[in-house]
Amino acid sequence: MKTDNIHLINFKIGKQMTEQVLPTVMRRLRWLLTRANLCLALGLAATLVSLPAQAVTYYKITDFTKLYPGQPNSGGFTPTAINNNGLVLGYFNEQLWWWSSQYTPTYKLFNSRTGKFSDVHLVNGKYYFAADINNLGQSVGAVAASLDFIDIIDPTLLYIRNLNGSADLLGTFTRTNPQTSVRARTVEPKAINDNGKITFNSVNFNNYIYGYKSYASKATGSGFYPLVSLEGPKGIVISNSLNNRSQVVGWSTINSLNPGPSGVSISHAFISLPFSGKLADLHRANWPKRPGFDSMANSLTDAGMVAGNYTYATGVRSFVAPYGTPYQRAVVWDTVKNTAKVLGDKLTPRKSATLSDINQSNQVVGKEVTYSGHGDAISHGTETRMDGSEHALVGDVASGQLVNLNGVLLGNPDMLRLVEATKINNAGQILAKALEATVNAPHYLLLTPVQVP
Repeated sequence: MKTDNIHLINFKIGKQMTEQVLPTVMRRLRWLLTRANLCLALGLAATLVSLPAQAVTYYKITDFTKLYPGQPNSGGFTPTAINNNGLVLGYFNEQLWWWSSQYTPTYKLFNSRTGKFSDVHLVNGKYYFAADINNLGQSVGAVAASLDFIDIIDPTLLYIRNLNGSADLLGTFTRTNPQTSVRARTVEPKAINDNGKITFNSVNFNNYIYGYKSYASKATGSGFYPLVSLEGPKGIVISNSLNNRSQVVGWSTINSLNPGPSGVSISHAFISLPFSGKLADLHRANWPKRPGFDSMANSLTDAGMVAGNYTYATGVRSFVAPYGTPYQRAVVWDTVKNTAKVLGDKLTPRKSATLSDINQSNQVVGKEVTYSGHGDAISHGTETRMDGSEHALVGDVASGQLVNLNGVLLGNPDMLRLVEATKINNAGQILAKALEATVNAPHYLLLTPVQVP
């Protein structure tokens, strides 16, 4: 610091005194600043220590293909549903007789808490084809009168199987049954809620084109009521799930009776009003409404949050996709607020994402793939996928983000590539499909969340 400046600041102090006092003042100032910085640093450190560490969710793999391998290259035990207590419903393919080339799915329950399997494949001594399981351990399924699976003989019996092995008959269906007029082999149970109410699909072979119908349990007593399509009684309705309020979601045609010049029907996602059979169209007004642009609802919560997808654009046209490969976006509808939220990447061209399930915490699972924009001449011009782009997804509605499950695995010694996540329960446990890196052999997995600091 210059002497002239010192005189200006300390004009009453002489030059000699200033030169003697200044070094002492500067040392004192440095000491005070050092002490202040130390206190600030200690305070910041104390604050950081008091804050909880931000945990990251990873997933531990249980490989069903290793636990229950079954037939070669079959994937072994194939899970189809999981309840909130960690009971996993699934099947493996069993040869009917040693001399036969026919196989039938044999259903089992896997208890993720004990790591043990139990049989659920028989009801009253007959093979039972289970579709879903509720939180009481009850499953809904069908029993055929014959083991000739090429052409199942009437009748088909619809059952709820209880965890103790007892069973409750819900209905008997034949091709002439006046209640549903369905042929036996086409009864397809879809879901059961904690109140023992179910939904199922069927095909009326007397009117095959418009014969796809869906039914749900009545509010009281036995029996079922039909869901009426978005275009009226003769339209097509397919249910996918129902909640504890007995609301059903799925998809319905809107123009199959009058498809227009294209001759192609359009389907929209729906949610039903409880016990009424009436459907509410979930397809948004600003989404395309023309052939090839459909929407679908796959799962829902008790609060009316619905997970699914809609087609936002189309790609290469082919024999199997005459209006172009559907590029889809993952969406969650809030049916109480009448809103829809698109999740995940909305910028990458030709990317397609779908959601298969949602839990009560609004966590979602599904899959994603990116298409190439080029057709494959070998498979009738079907649009090919970018190598390695197919992967399983997990996400949540609040953030709107979808995460590649392959990046959050807690160990993956077999180098499996997860390509699809199908179910998630309220504990965050996920059912997923994976492929081996070299031969693409399927593996079916249970993923259990683990919090890692």
